[in-house]
Amino acid sequence: MSLLAVLVVIGLGLLIAAFLQALSFRWVMGYMPSLLRSFGAVLLTAGASAVVLGLARAIAGDGRLLGLVVQFLIGAAMVNLLLPGREGLRIGFARASLVQLVYTGLCIVAGLALGVAMVTMLGGITASVHG
Repeated sequence: MSLLAVLVVIGLGLLIAAFLQALSFRWVMGYMPSLLRSFGAVLLTAGASAVVLGLARAIAGDGRLLGLVVQFLIGAAMVNLLLPGREGLRIGFARASLVQLVYTGLCIVAGLALGVAMVTMLGGITASVHG
């Protein structure tokens, strides 16, 4: 794969993640923030999670659950800081955690749907070649 294709795939993934973040915020808070704010929250969450997870793994060792917990907590903090409520005030960490929980569920469902689509497509290709 070329570097341009990799960058396009990463960009599309971040845009889809920002849309899912905005959608989960709408389900919890009742309105949808701008896609640009959601994109910023997703981008900062990814960057901060990578830094904190790198430090945590250097100190505590490798752990799969550690990554999920770090991503959840930093994501909730970024939602609380970057996505204000209707009044322009912070929504609080409890509501931000609920938004992040819904977002995590949406990402899992989207990942499973994408995986099923890819396996189905690969099965169709394999069947057409060997059939």
